[in-house]
Amino acid sequence: MKRENIPIIIGFILCLILLYGGKESMNNGYWALVVALISVAGTLVAHLISFRKDSNKIGSVKEDTSKMTPQVNNIDENTKKIRDQVIEQIIPSINQFKDSRIGISELVEDLRYQKRLKQETLPYVNNMDTFISGIKNVYDVNARLAFELKEEREKTQFLTLENNQLKAELYKYKEKSFTKSKDELER
Repeated sequence: MKRENIPIIIGFILCLILLYGGKESMNNGYWALVVALISVAGTLVAHLISFRKDSNKIGSVKEDTSKMTPQVNNIDENTKKIRDQVIEQIIPSINQFKDSRIGISELVEDLRYQKRLKQETLPYVNNMDTFISGIKNVYDVNARLAFELKEEREKTQFLTLENNQLKAELYKYKEKSFTKSKDELER
């Protein structure tokens, strides 16, 4: 609640008391009207005083801001410093970059490749759970294949042993048949 509105509030309360709080007579209405007019006048005076104070503050602000001058020299100095830094540090770096073995075209080509690779990979490939399940799957397949390899090696050893035994028997039969045929020829 503003201070300037206090007179009108007090006047309103007094008017209500005069109109409804006591003896009923015609004079009460007139007195309520007089109190209301006085409270309105008091409120207007309070507002005028407030406006007068605010206008004085605005005048002092105008005086303060008119004393401000732009600091152009400081901006010019900063601009010169930045220009000198660009000339001394950034331009030699750019020239050094141009002279390096990796050219800009290779970097641009690499950037295009990286972007294309990101677009082509499926979004779930970057998920950590997918990688973990993929690694588990690789280990499971590796374990199964290692077991199958062990079984196949055992089968191979067994078949190699059986093959060697059969070759030995074949050699014995050939030797027997060769000696029989030699004996028959001699007879």
